[in-house]
Amino acid sequence: MSNENDMKNLLEQTFKEDPLRTEIAYWKLDDELFTKSILNMSTTAKYSTMEASTILARADSTLRNYFRSEINDYINPEKIGRFFRLDYISIFKLHMIFILMDKPKKTLSDIGYLVGLTGAISNQSYTPPKSREVEDYNYDDLDFAEEISTLKKMITIQSLKSSVFEKQYNLDNSVKKVQLIENEIKHIDSQIDNIKLSRNNQALEKKYYRMLDNSLRNSMAAKNEQKWSLKNIFKGPDNNPIDVDEVMAKAEQTAQEEVSEFKKEFDSQLEEKYSLKKAKEEELAVAREKVEKDQLQLEDMQSRFQSIKEAAGGLGDIGIGYLEMGDED
Repeated sequence: MSNENDMKNLLEQTFKEDPLRTEIAYWKLDDELFTKSILNMSTTAKYSTMEASTILARADSTLRNYFRSEINDYINPEKIGRFFRLDYISIFKLHMIFILMDKPKKTLSDIGYLVGLTGAISNQSYTPPKSREVEDYNYDDLDFAEEISTLKKMITIQSLKSSVFEKQYNLDNSVKKVQLIENEIKHIDSQIDNIKLSRNNQALEKKYYRMLDNSLRNSMAAKNEQKWSLKNIFKGPDNNPIDVDEVMAKAEQTAQEEVSEFKKEFDSQLEEKYSLKKAKEEELAVAREKVEKDQLQLEDMQSRFQSIKEAAGGLGDIGIGYLEMGDED
């Protein structure tokens, strides 16, 4: 509705029986009712508190304070999530409230009584909430209480968020420690395999060289026995064939004796590695228990953080430095 006279007539008709309109008439404050910004309102628009604050020349936080008061049901703003939307009727109701609180110094209890929401009219004078002009940075009582409450919620959320990060950090470190110990155990297993392989290879080498040595010795002895002499020149050489099985058996026995000696050194190394592996396996078991414990603590903290975040509405997504909770469009 673009015509100011049409808006004025509509408001007069709509609030003809309204108790606050009657009270304003009683105090002869009609001249303050129909400001230019009031008459230029739209009948179809849904205004944010920031937009309504411009129309009413009041701070948007001051408007929202009244939405938490006993006269909220009279104002009847529409709430969407944590934001409020107001039509021209709700804005005009706020306008009448401000007029009565500014001039006759009515209190919220007085206003509540007039609209049938409270039981008695207060005899106390009331200083109305001040508009936040450029030069005025003071909080009224309701603003201050709201900011303190918001700050406490945000500090709690930030503290829980830090705890979640701490639990995640602890879990990550515990997982890394498990992986480190597992790699150390794999390295020890590799060292054990190398020691066993070296022991077996050296045992085979000693057996081989011992059998070769015995075989050569027996061959040389047989040749010496076959030398001719003048005494048996006509008898010819004596042929004493080499007993291969005997040579192999003797070489095997000698090699086993030698291998058993150097194996003691390898067994000592293996014993040391097995002992170290056992200690690492015990350390690994403790580290894995720590991972499970840290995982449970993280899940519990995440659950608590999510619950608090949901209970606080949108505060969980706001940085700790953000204190002004005005509407955002």
